[in-house]
Amino acid sequence: MIKAYKITYLSPHTEIKSYTLFGAFCWGYKLLRGENALNDFLLEFTLKPKFLISSPFPLLKDNLLFPKPLLNIEFEEVPIIEKLKRKPYKKAKYITEKVLKDLIKGKITTQNQLMKNYKSYGGIIFKENESIEKINIQEQIFTHNIINRINNKSENLYFETGFLSNSEYFLVRFFDKNFINEFESILKIIEDLGIGGNKNIGWGKIKISNIQKDISILEKTKTKKFFTLSPIIPSENIILENSYYALLTYKSFTEGTFDKGKSKRKVFYLDEGSIISIEDNNKFAGQIKNVSFDENPMYQYGLEFPIYMEQ
Repeated sequence: MIKAYKITYLSPHTEIKSYTLFGAFCWGYKLLRGENALNDFLLEFTLKPKFLISSPFPLLKDNLLFPKPLLNIEFEEVPIIEKLKRKPYKKAKYITEKVLKDLIKGKITTQNQLMKNYKSYGGIIFKENESIEKINIQEQIFTHNIINRINNKSENLYFETGFLSNSEYFLVRFFDKNFINEFESILKIIEDLGIGGNKNIGWGKIKISNIQKDISILEKTKTKKFFTLSPIIPSENIILENSYYALLTYKSFTEGTFDKGKSKRKVFYLDEGSIISIEDNNKFAGQIKNVSFDENPMYQYGLEFPIYMEQ
């Protein structure tokens, strides 16, 4: 069962991915159930996940947008004018649900087909009969100052990228329907805690609500090829030579709201929008990885959120 949730942003925020959401969920679970219960939950989750979670993506009114797929590139000689026409497609980051349906059905297999058969405007690729608005997400550079804790004087400035957004959505595929109520109670805790970086200066304030929308298009029969809505820490089940993907390197610290943050090992992800081929569709393509430097485990979320494609 897949459910959709809306995130309404009430303040600036850092970039949010599926692993950010999962990390926030774990902190909420710890506050609700305690550290021992969280450790037990994570140990069980690594063996048998109760849910999969996607990264957040833009929500335009009631329309869900999806990451632009990473497709095979067919090299061909084209006139300069044609190259200029293709620039908006290359800069686009998202596709509409109608384009996603064509992708699932196998009507789009190369980037060239995406550029020739669809329209592009405001960073979105869509079908000719669709009405599209621009995405209201602003990426800005914020200036901060460093306070000397000895003399309480302001010293050097530093700069950080943040985002101003109205709303996004994320998806959760529940394997255990009995867990939905508990999951949603933890979302309320996440609202109180905030999400992402710089929460100590007011960033990451959010509201989360249910989206009542038919998303049956996402409930496809399992195949050995899928479009992922979540970055993947790859496992041996992935056939890399038959996949199209972008690599993402990630290194971070643990959440530092209540405890001192600890450094985690660097991990490599296959980014959302990747098209993945796998050996066995009864096994996960991604994994929950222990990224601790010592004997105390710290887990990094890296499971796929698959939208299965017809083969």
